[in-house]
Amino acid sequence: MSGQDAPINPTGDPYQLLQIVRNPDGTITRALDIPETPPTSDPSLPISVLSKDIPINQSNNTWVRIYLPREALDISSQPKLPLIVYYHVPFRIYMCEENN
Repeated sequence: MSGQDAPINPTGDPYQLLQIVRNPDGTITRALDIPETPPTSDPSLPISVLSKDIPINQSNNTWVRIYLPREALDISSQPKLPLIVYYHVPFRIYMCEENN
């Protein structure tokens, strides 16, 4: 049996396994306790990077976090800053009932 996968339990609850909850409107909510870090936009704080959250769609709780290096606040330096875009997708479900 080496090289073979263990049989899948068809009676297992996939929502419990993936730690998600299906809402009445068909959307899915993660039940994971993911730590959150608040933005820090106060320039008086002793940190090297400032951040700010900008809402995109408040009804869907969609937002973007903007980061700014502290050195960019120094008027004398005028550094060119790169634009980095990162999309965080914690997990995706690629299978559906049509794939069975």
